[in-house]
Amino acid sequence: LVVLVVLAAFVGLAAGIINPIIGVLQLQLAPPAMRARVHSLMVAGCWAGIPIGALLGGIAVETLGLTASFVIVGVVYVLVSLAPLTGGAWKGMGPFRPDAR
Repeated sequence: LVVLVVLAAFVGLAAGIINPIIGVLQLQLAPPAMRARVHSLMVAGCWAGIPIGALLGGIAVETLGLTASFVIVGVVYVLVSLAPLTGGAWKGMGPFRPDAR
């Protein structure tokens, strides 16, 4: 239980760092007329992923076991979190300019 609490705290801190960056990217990359739609789509996608993740997690624990499922999810989480370091859409991110269109 202690390990899970520590990991949950770490994930919470990581999400607190990454979520504002995602918000800035939404503002920079979406045209002003499309910003509300982009934000709505992001929120809807995140909320839709919650029950899908619970279902897939249950299937993974049932087939692979608890420890293997945690290890696989942890590795995937770290790889996805480090993906921005390879460039991609974040490569061209510069300072926020509210007047830029």
